[in-house]
Amino acid sequence: MRYKKFIIQNYRAINGPLEIDIAKNSLIPIIGVNECGKTTILNAIFSFDSNNDNLNDGRHLQDITNLYSLNQNAPNPRISAEIEISFEEFRKILKDVDKDKKVAAVPVDTIPITSEKAYSRLKKQFNNTLTIVRDLKDKIYSIDDTIFKYPEINTNVAAKIISKLPYLLYFDDFRDSVDNKVEILKGPGNSGWLDIFETLFNDTDESFSVYEMPKMEERQRKTVLAKVNRKLNEKLTREWQNFRLDDTDALEILLQYEEEVSSKRSFLKLDVIEKDAGGDSHYFFVRDRSKGFYWFFNFVMKLEFNPKVIKSSD
Repeated sequence: MRYKKFIIQNYRAINGPLEIDIAKNSLIPIIGVNECGKTTILNAIFSFDSNNDNLNDGRHLQDITNLYSLNQNAPNPRISAEIEISFEEFRKILKDVDKDKKVAAVPVDTIPITSEKAYSRLKKQFNNTLTIVRDLKDKIYSIDDTIFKYPEINTNVAAKIISKLPYLLYFDDFRDSVDNKVEILKGPGNSGWLDIFETLFNDTDESFSVYEMPKMEERQRKTVLAKVNRKLNEKLTREWQNFRLDDTDALEILLQYEEEVSSKRSFLKLDVIEKDAGGDSHYFFVRDRSKGFYWFFNFVMKLEFNPKVIKSSD
């Protein structure tokens, strides 16, 4: 499966439909004068994947209507993606949706059917391309095609397809700050970085979870963090050798647990450790390092420990 095209409609100042065709080119420059909408295009594409909703402080989902217009009846902002998918891949998606038991039975002449039964006989009508639409007001996906007649099924099938597609990553001119402390808070309101750290914990060991840290005994917690830090630094060191954004070799990331006893709040604390020629360690926030390292850390963490990995395997 792969993305072929994005279509932007009624997103901020883009009325559209504006098509961004990525099928033939792996690198597409977006060039224009200031305030012409380059950043808006990138935010619109980024907002298509719901796995990104908590990233970049959710800025791509704020003020999504046209602020130059006062029309209260304007159509909802919609981002569509044209996706190349074989019928075999589509059928496997249907089986996965049914396995998840997330699709309510849809009655046809009072006979309940599954996703696979509903659509498995459409092979002759299937042209290996689907257009999936995300309405950014209600955050719901749909399949834009007349042969797929069941909205209750389509929403779940579309979301499952999105979970299997490549990541959509966007770094807004280094403004996606890396907090030096991230509160361990499960549910709505948690930081997008907490989801990234959760993926790191799971990737280190399937039994590890950042949300279990406050419940652990101190020595057990230190053991878990030692393994997580080793995994993190192995990955960063390997990727750093590919980028070599400056001459620093002795960089290490230290992830620590911190607890405010008075408020009963728990945090993950992030430091960059640099060792000088004498072997002494110096501690910095990630944002205190070079812009090159700041970008590198953002990129590697969101690529290698993307929360989409967990959601697509649920």
